[in-house]
Amino acid sequence: MPKIKEFTDGMQVEGFFAIREASLRETRAGGQFIRLVLGDASGAIPANLWDADDEAYRALSGAQIAKVRGTVESYRNALQLKIGAIRPARPEEASAA
Repeated sequence: MPKIKEFTDGMQVEGFFAIREASLRETRAGGQFIRLVLGDASGAIPANLWDADDEAYRALSGAQIAKVRGTVESYRNALQLKIGAIRPARPEEASAA
């Protein structure tokens, strides 16, 4: 698994990342999404989980480490991660991450 500093536009990623920030936000159309900042030892990247709900936010906002699968995208000349799947890491996974 490449480190965040090695991410490039279009790259598919899957791995464990620290959740540095998490906030539940509203789209212009009235839906909800979760805006995260994910990190590893090499850096941090903004990430979005679209079509999220309160339950998903509660699960992630209480977690320190998450298993994430997604696609790196360029948005306004900066990289971000479009999350396809995310879940809090289990205790045995968090210690190995």
